[in-house]
Amino acid sequence: MVGSEYNAQIFRLGSSHETTSIPTRPDNKSGQRVVLWKDVLQYFKHAEGVLNEGKAVLFLTDDDFE
Repeated sequence: MVGSEYNAQIFRLGSSHETTSIPTRPDNKSGQRVVLWKDVLQYFKHAEGVLNEGKAVLFLTDDDFE
C-alpha cells in the first residue's frame, strides 16, 4: 500500500504451512488494532476457533456482537 502502513495478523489453517494475512482494524474503545471474528470467517469459512501455541484466542466483537 502506497502512503499508508499495512497492518495485518498472520493466520494459518492448522494442517497447512500456507499463511493468510488478515488486515486489522482500529478498535475505537481500546485504541488497539484488532481482527474481528467475522474477518477470520471471510478467509476461513468453516473456522470454529483460533489457537496460538495450543491456547484458545478470544476475539473482540463489534458493537453488534459480530
